[in-house]
Amino acid sequence: MALLVTILAVALAVRLIGISFGLPYVYYPDEAQIVNHAVAFGTGDLNPHYFIYPSLFMYVLFIIYCLSYVIGSLAGAFASTGDFIELFFYDATLFYLPGRLISCFSGVVSVGIVYFLGSRAYNIRVGLIAAAFLSFSVLHVDYSHYVKTHVPAGMLVIFGIYLSWSIYNGRDSLRRYIISGVISGLAASAIYHAGFVIVPIAVAHILRWYKISKNGLKANLFSLKIICVPIFSLIAFVLGTPFAILDWHTFITSLISGGKNFYSGGFWEHGAFYPFTSLLVSMGYPLGILSLLGLGYALLRRRPQDLLLLSMPVILGCFLMLFKTKDSLWMLIAFPVLCIISASLLVDTIFWIARTRLLQTVLFPLMTIITLIIPAKASFLNSYKLTLPNTCFLSKEWVEENIPPGSKIVMDTGKYYTGKFGPPLSLSRWTLKQFIERGELVDPNLLYSRPDGMRPSGNYGEAEYFRQYLNAIGDRPGYDIIQILHDPGAKKAQVLTLDEYISMGVQYAIVSSEGWGRYFPSKEESLMYPDKAVKYRNFYEELRVRSTLLKEFNPSSKMQGPSILIYKIL
Repeated sequence: MALLVTILAVALAVRLIGISFGLPYVYYPDEAQIVNHAVAFGTGDLNPHYFIYPSLFMYVLFIIYCLSYVIGSLAGAFASTGDFIELFFYDATLFYLPGRLISCFSGVVSVGIVYFLGSRAYNIRVGLIAAAFLSFSVLHVDYSHYVKTHVPAGMLVIFGIYLSWSIYNGRDSLRRYIISGVISGLAASAIYHAGFVIVPIAVAHILRWYKISKNGLKANLFSLKIICVPIFSLIAFVLGTPFAILDWHTFITSLISGGKNFYSGGFWEHGAFYPFTSLLVSMGYPLGILSLLGLGYALLRRRPQDLLLLSMPVILGCFLMLFKTKDSLWMLIAFPVLCIISASLLVDTIFWIARTRLLQTVLFPLMTIITLIIPAKASFLNSYKLTLPNTCFLSKEWVEENIPPGSKIVMDTGKYYTGKFGPPLSLSRWTLKQFIERGELVDPNLLYSRPDGMRPSGNYGEAEYFRQYLNAIGDRPGYDIIQILHDPGAKKAQVLTLDEYISMGVQYAIVSSEGWGRYFPSKEESLMYPDKAVKYRNFYEELRVRSTLLKEFNPSSKMQGPSILIYKIL
């Protein structure tokens, strides 16, 4: 037990390091998709109007925000909802940190469940080693720092598989089946493909039926118990994502749009077997290799626990192989069970090689350490980097000290946030009014009708978002920002010539390697849309030749972030 506590403590530590990165600014826009919709529920409209993610996590965050507001009001921190809204736009910590902590602790809880499942399905050695493996699985540690649904969904998945194993072992009451169905539905309501956890539940039921029948006892394969699983799974999913039914048209349209994009590809294409080969890097060497060998070993052994555990990652991986667009992140929910399978292979191999107890005692910790040296180093290093100064924030300080508010700046930005590409500058009222006008042009009925299918053409309620932002800033000074956008799905460049920017009154330019780095001739976007890439490259070159470089920020071993160049336009 002391060893388990140590593993859990280390798993927690590596996930807490850097947990507040980027705050109080919005640095990782993917987090904002979840947080912003959760905050928007405070308007009284509980429909997210957005189904790229299901909404369970958003509702959980909304409840936390409500409690935070009530507690803050009682403590005198908020005199009105206006104070709360102002905090949202000027210090995002209260709104992002709770979601990150949920991901962090979900990752640690997953480590604990892996131990108990590995110990009961195999033995204590497998449980301990599997828990250590998950503690340092590189991508699992990385995404335990974000307001993303994958790690919490993975926790629900491994808990569902734990329940499946208990069903196979005779704890097969109707209540247990119903709970399993509920967990699978909640998992799908965290992230859709986590619903594949229903597969090991079915496998456990079939294996249980086969074991009973083999012993000459009567068993019903299609019993009420197994029928209840999909029913309660659907109920739980709808409870977590109710507007999948209440706004079914938007829900279906969103899923079809996303499915077409993933199926047709275009960007982020990888080989057919990428869902499995990606594990080599995402879990970390040599743990990723061991996980793939473990899948083969489990398929070869075909013990009940092997079949039950491998069913979910194999079916999930095969499903993801159907799409041209693939992301290593999509297999993250299978990491906990893959760690158990990997540990099983390692333990059995040591038992086969080492015949004496003394040699086994030496090899178990030694081989575990060897397997984890690279993943553990990468995990701690990635977490440590999050604590380093960031070029985006350092450049913000420099701009505020050297460029007067109200200056007109053309800069590389995301559509809604500047902090991923460059400094998260305070926006002027003029800038926000431009964003409001753009948002008012978005037709909520045509959000998913873009021909390229890469992403929605806008967000429901984005004009209202910027109106609230405009109200919150009051008379605070800011910068007039003209955006250089980088939409990978757009065939046309969203950049003008330098002379056109000068004619608009632009005085400064801030460009980022997150922007110009996309258009090198060898990059995917240049290969897809060469004419578009040429226009961007021409602008960056013209800017370099005709403008004065005021300041340059570059990442290093002691600084994270993109390279950022700040120019004075002559």
